[in-house]
Amino acid sequence: MDPLSNLPIECLQLILQVLVQDRQNGALAALLQTNKYIASITLPFLYENPYRKGMHCYMSVQTTRSRVRSDHVLTRMLLHQLPLDTLPPALSYLLLEITNSPLRKPLDYAAFIRHLCLPSWALDLDYYWPRHSHHREALAYMKGAEFAQLCKDHNLLPCYEENLGTQSEILQYHFQVILWRQACWSLASPILEQLQSLTIPVFDLDRYSAAISRLGNLEHLEFALDDIVDYSEEAYYGGDMVMSPQFESEAHARKERRLRAMVQFVRDHAQLFPGRLKTVICSDAEMWPDLNQTCPIETKLEILRILPPLKAPTFLSKTNFLHVSAHLQSTDLSQVQEITDMESPPCLWYDVHRDGREFLQRCRALKSIHMDTLGPGSFAWAVQEKRDMESLGSHSRNTNSSVQGGVVGAPSLQEPRPAYLEHGLVPLEEFNILESDEPLSDEDDNVVVAFSQTLKKLTMTAATYQQLHIPRILQVGGGWVDLPLLTTLYISAAWNRLSLDTQLYRHCPNLTLASFTDNTTRYRCRDIRTCFAAELPRLDTLDLTGWSGLTFHPATLHSTVALKKLWIAIGRDDVDAYFIPPRTELDRSFEDDLAGMEGGDGEGGNGGTPIQVTQERSRICRPKWTWDWFLPQLTSLTLTGEFAYRFQFRMLQGCPSLEFLSLNMRLTDRSEEFTRVLSKADLFMPMVTDNTGREGSFSQEQQQHQQQGGEAIVAPALEVVRLMGPWVIGDELLVQFFIHMLPSLADLEEEGVTGYTLERMCEVLRTMPNKIEEMHLSLPEPSEEDAKEMGLVGEKDDGVENDDDVRIGDDGVNAGGEDGDEVEEEAGLGVSLYLEWNKYFLKKEIPPDVV
Repeated sequence: MDPLSNLPIECLQLILQVLVQDRQNGALAALLQTNKYIASITLPFLYENPYRKGMHCYMSVQTTRSRVRSDHVLTRMLLHQLPLDTLPPALSYLLLEITNSPLRKPLDYAAFIRHLCLPSWALDLDYYWPRHSHHREALAYMKGAEFAQLCKDHNLLPCYEENLGTQSEILQYHFQVILWRQACWSLASPILEQLQSLTIPVFDLDRYSAAISRLGNLEHLEFALDDIVDYSEEAYYGGDMVMSPQFESEAHARKERRLRAMVQFVRDHAQLFPGRLKTVICSDAEMWPDLNQTCPIETKLEILRILPPLKAPTFLSKTNFLHVSAHLQSTDLSQVQEITDMESPPCLWYDVHRDGREFLQRCRALKSIHMDTLGPGSFAWAVQEKRDMESLGSHSRNTNSSVQGGVVGAPSLQEPRPAYLEHGLVPLEEFNILESDEPLSDEDDNVVVAFSQTLKKLTMTAATYQQLHIPRILQVGGGWVDLPLLTTLYISAAWNRLSLDTQLYRHCPNLTLASFTDNTTRYRCRDIRTCFAAELPRLDTLDLTGWSGLTFHPATLHSTVALKKLWIAIGRDDVDAYFIPPRTELDRSFEDDLAGMEGGDGEGGNGGTPIQVTQERSRICRPKWTWDWFLPQLTSLTLTGEFAYRFQFRMLQGCPSLEFLSLNMRLTDRSEEFTRVLSKADLFMPMVTDNTGREGSFSQEQQQHQQQGGEAIVAPALEVVRLMGPWVIGDELLVQFFIHMLPSLADLEEEGVTGYTLERMCEVLRTMPNKIEEMHLSLPEPSEEDAKEMGLVGEKDDGVENDDDVRIGDDGVNAGGEDGDEVEEEAGLGVSLYLEWNKYFLKKEIPPDVV
């Protein structure tokens, strides 16, 4: 006997329960093949909830379609276990080839089912009928009078036919709706007594109401809204009948009857089995294309008020928030750790907060919250609790009283203990707030102050709409305190200007991700107030778009040795172009940089560290960008606008791991004013004479990097380069730029770059060792004769759609073939050149007749 069979049955059941929780259905199915003993214990776990997500193993990447097919097979197998004479005539057509089969019937899987939630796609005729011939008999049935009457009985009216296709397709769709309704009842009716979860089509609710006394174990109920009572003129065009007042009145009356029946069903069950039914949801059955059926929130609340309150929920989300709001005062919220995924109507979220201002305060175990704005003072209670706790702690120390278990100065027995004394301060770690109907106000300041010792992630998203033409200035960080545990800071302020407090970075020394985004496109240098430099040694990703990039202090980069991704940009002023202030204004903003502010070099002074600041008065000038940072882990660098214009290639020398570089200074106008003409000096390290007294402020690696003056700049790992805008690279620099400085370059895309010729570029690629595979150049397409002279072969239209099948032959391009790879290796360099979006291949050698 195998070792599993020797385990006590209780141990084996615990193992199986873990497999169910981890959705290891393949492992459960494998256990069925061991022996009868283990199979008999495994089957109840495998078929307890046969339609749960992940029940079936998908053999295709199209997992949704695979699940539909698997559910279809499962449904037919379960129906096949039922006596054929008990099935409705329509449903029997689904089982014709099974009932005629000599195979023995399977095991009684229905005996193990406790949760029967049949999805509307569980009977997929589009999958089933093309594989069997019996659909012809069913089609004949659908064209008969019996089926026509059945459609009327099921309220399948022609008011939505135009969205369903041909007459045969309409009949098949109606047939599928009827089959699903009948399958739900046929599978459930023999086992109603054992079901703990059940999906009920609302159209068939009368059937279930008549058998409600058999549902004594039912705990979770889903009403599937499968009857069309909500119509959309935009989605369906059913003629005058749809839009007639009589039709609308009848639909409204039918909807009211359905809603009342749902409420009465829950009320009757609660009277028969008090406290048994725990949850009820009302969802669209997803039966009708582009026509969602909804249940009014008032009806949902009426149903939920009949149920008992949730017992100490640990989370609040769209799945249970309505239930909580229906019993707001009687629900124990002290164990709630997460509030997230709130998709209930915003009005309900606001109503709950207004009706019970202490709602959030009651969530004493709260660690994570994703919420819409609720208005000023939403977290004032948390600030007050912290102040009270600190005040009691200070009083306790002054009076030499002991503090144990976080309880300080306990009140008298007659007074109720404050929540923060009973449970401690709320340990919030993650705060995500989305600006909705209420504008952002004091939420970030209050949250930072109240949860400064626990907060790890802070996300704020301002509204994306803007009613005024003048952008709103969103001030962030003015009321902040130190956040020693904060690692993620993400603030998005589209259609606003995000103004960061100058001390903000210093409050967050352990950041690993900092992202600030706004829509700043045009600006004046005199309005920029630079943030103070900070020590951020753990920073991994820095994403600054808009005003935050302009106010960032570059000296901070001297401490970011763990930085892997750096993005500094301004918003796009046009479709794909950027604004840069006039040259004189831009240059003047960096003159006399910090002469009397930070020791003369913008990175610290008086012999201190690069990020010490001796004076913290308002800034007049912006700190210069020295481009000499040592960032050994940086792999991606993106700069736009003035940041790309001021970029110095000597920065690459301090970024040995850089793989991606994008410099985009495409301008809306005045391109000639900001043309960057590269010279040989730009590609070599400057000779450094360190007379600033900074020598002691660098590590040994940084000092070695600083002393490499005069050497050629090399970016050994850089593979992808994007150059956009008025750059000028002469022919004489191509070898140094693309070969020596970028030895690993594989992919280049430039737009607007001038100064070099296609002939020289081809010569360099052909004669110099390189790893370049693809280049997108903005040069004009050469003539046929010029291309031949340069050894370029244009991609021919051979009817080959896949570029991978195009190979270079001795006399041009050859499509496909077994020897394609050898041909390319023999005759081509494997370099693709795109000129005006036309693809060319570069030959290894220019044909002798051309030379």
